[in-house]
Amino acid sequence: MSAATLYLVSLTLGGLIFVGLFLALRRTRRSYYLLLPAAAWLLAAFDQWYIMTYLPHMNIRVDALLCLALMAITTPVGILLTIMHRRS
Repeated sequence: MSAATLYLVSLTLGGLIFVGLFLALRRTRRSYYLLLPAAAWLLAAFDQWYIMTYLPHMNIRVDALLCLALMAITTPVGILLTIMHRRS
């Protein structure tokens, strides 16, 4: 298994974990914040799949930096908002 395929699988699993947590906590209003990191992880997985499929010759990947920055921001923010959200 190549490194790119392993990266794609890990991104997809990360997104699906956040979707699973959202579905497990969907009765609470605060669980919707988990869709932020899920969308970021699945967007990064889609980007990785697209690059692997249609542009396999690309060596320099600026889009990967943007996806990683998006994931690094939305993952802790989504988790913290889920934990710290107060019902009004």
